[in-house]
Amino acid sequence: MKIVKKKSLHYKSGKSNKVYNIYLVESEKGFLVNFEYGRYSSKLRRGTKTEKIVDLETGEKIFKSLVSSKIKKGYVENRERDSISREDYIKILIKRLEKVKNSGLIGTGDKSMK
Repeated sequence: MKIVKKKSLHYKSGKSNKVYNIYLVESEKGFLVNFEYGRYSSKLRRGTKTEKIVDLETGEKIFKSLVSSKIKKGYVENRERDSISREDYIKILIKRLEKVKNSGLIGTGDKSMK
């Protein structure tokens, strides 16, 4: 399946820190609107808004409707995630974590860090 459109949304309020990713995907016979959601930095749950294949126009309407409903609930667009692939985003996160690990600030037993 090919991703035609993708929207990454983020919600942060108090202790709540959630993501909601929406995909319009093309299959061999038509289109589907899939999503994944959950707490930021956790394994995301997956689902679909289309139980059967739909045409492009219907898929776009469902996609826009889902984006709109999440924005009304307080989610905001996460443009950094929309501009790069999931794999590239993971690579960036790994590099950031390696920098922190190599900085000596983690696992040093330094009580001043607590």
